[in-house]
Amino acid sequence: MLIGADNNSTNDQDDLHVTLHHNRFVDCDQRLPRVRFSELVHVYNNYYKNVESYAIGSAMGAYVLVESTYFQNVEDPIDTCVGVGGGDPPGVKGFAADRDNEYDNSRRSRCPGNIGAGDLINGVAPAEPSTFYSYTVDDKTDVPSITLAGAGTGKIVCRSDGLCA
Repeated sequence: MLIGADNNSTNDQDDLHVTLHHNRFVDCDQRLPRVRFSELVHVYNNYYKNVESYAIGSAMGAYVLVESTYFQNVEDPIDTCVGVGGGDPPGVKGFAADRDNEYDNSRRSRCPGNIGAGDLINGVAPAEPSTFYSYTVDDKTDVPSITLAGAGTGKIVCRSDGLCA
């Protein structure tokens, strides 16, 4: 899943606001998501299992907040160096906040979340999701069972009037 098309898409800078929550990614390789140029991509209460490369990649100055997410058997959970030095123009590092996540047989990334409380990005405080919407996080240890119960084929049923539940 790509958010921000390529290293040339500077018109995306500071315009992308995306939220991914309560998703389940199992037996995947990478780009769950791969983000470029965002002001805020909020990834919370997601479950990543058996990811062979990186799960969440941030580059080209993008900011990703990863919150209350469960990583199980993930090689590189949060990577802020993905694509650095490659591409045309060459990629640059992204930013990520690692907030209250669970690492079950998953190593901390070589370029992990690098934004802590009170840190600035280019002299500016990073965006907080509560600026845009209200939300409640589930406990990170409950995320595998919650996503198993609610995500996947056949879990969402839509009526003929378009209402889905």
